[in-house]
Amino acid sequence: QLVTKLRQSLPADWTLEAVGVSGKRNLSHSLDELFARKIDWVWTQPDAGVYDASTVRALLLAALRRKVPVFGFSVAFVRAGALLGVGVSPELQGAQAAALTERVLKGALRETAAEQVGIEFAVNRAAAEKLGIELAPTLLERARYVFGWDRP
Repeated sequence: QLVTKLRQSLPADWTLEAVGVSGKRNLSHSLDELFARKIDWVWTQPDAGVYDASTVRALLLAALRRKVPVFGFSVAFVRAGALLGVGVSPELQGAQAAALTERVLKGALRETAAEQVGIEFAVNRAAAEKLGIELAPTLLERARYVFGWDRP
């Protein structure tokens, strides 16, 4: 269902190539299948059944060898070598949960709009350099975390 929704939301000239992975043992075969297709990016999602330190490393090395950028599902994934990614600030998420709980206990839940979780954007300059990608200064400015070198 997720793949169907994503395909429907893409611009008309974009395509989504999805490759199933049925666990960590299957990752190598799935990576071969994915990289055999003409892809511009690898987009990951959090899945403890697939990703651990060794499978993240395998994906990042395979993508780097083929000069394909990876969008990581966490800040740690970007630190490990993904070009871009997002993460959630546990501190902000906890503060928002406490504020929401307080409103619920006061009976003000109906007045509460949807809360935004603290999304943090990360970029890896070293990965960009290895991929031959020049990152726009505005992109670096917007990132909460910039890995690879100190901020300019």
